[in-house]
Amino acid sequence: LGLIYLFLWFFMPDFSEVMTWATGSITYLWTNFFLLAFGYLFYRDYYENSEKADLRNMLCYVFLGFLAGQSNEAGACTMIFASMIFVVFSLYNKKHIYLHQILGICALIIGTATLILAPGNRVRISEVEASSGASNVIKNYLFRFARETFYGVMFLMIPLAICIGLYFIRQKKSWKDKEILFAILALVSVYVMTFSAGFANRIYQLPLLLLTIVFSISIDDIWFNTENPIICKMDQSDKFIRNIKRSITAFIAAMMLMVVFEVVAGTIYAESRKSFFDRQMIYYHIYDNEGALSGNGIQN
Repeated sequence: LGLIYLFLWFFMPDFSEVMTWATGSITYLWTNFFLLAFGYLFYRDYYENSEKADLRNMLCYVFLGFLAGQSNEAGACTMIFASMIFVVFSLYNKKHIYLHQILGICALIIGTATLILAPGNRVRISEVEASSGASNVIKNYLFRFARETFYGVMFLMIPLAICIGLYFIRQKKSWKDKEILFAILALVSVYVMTFSAGFANRIYQLPLLLLTIVFSISIDDIWFNTENPIICKMDQSDKFIRNIKRSITAFIAAMMLMVVFEVVAGTIYAESRKSFFDRQMIYYHIYDNEGALSGNGIQN
């Protein structure tokens, strides 16, 4: 759990817009609860063999589905894609699709439609179309695709590399692994914005969240898989287990102290400049970036 928190802290793109800005945190952080809660229902149904639901559970699917659809464009469209995967794999594996699941998916689509067709969103779409009306449609979408790729690499390169490294440490790998599913959803959540009228760097919080799930599944498999030779070796030596646990505990504690220092130093620095606290993991040199922690995104 400590590693998951640290993973999110150090790699969260546009931290202030997602975490501390009230409007941004409601749209891009808090609504993740509805997205993940709704997604978990189908994840549980598929892997634990769902059964017919009563009226209360049916309403839960509909309620969470509608709110997940109204969350944000990237999250809602990604969840629709995930629902399609659920239906396809259920049919392929001859699993029964129940009424409450169908109603939940319908509520998700309706919620997404009300989000996209909302009056405020319509105004934003018209403004974007007016600014890019003279450009060629193909060139416009090629630019958007390149833009998503560039910022996706910039914000997700290191966490993705960590996830890939952990995945290949595992002993057994298959295209059916859960990590592959969440990695695909992370990729979809990046490129779904190619078809959106608006764009902001903060949309990359959802791909990071999905990569964090990949990260946690791999860590869990490496640590608790009894067929892993590392675990077998640990079972043979109590001293080895204690040393490993102490090393990991010391590492997590040191990183959390680093976080505390960042928060205190960043808050004091921001207050002295009458500004706000922000942090970003920057993978390139910015000449006006300076502060208590050089290179950690404390900007004027």
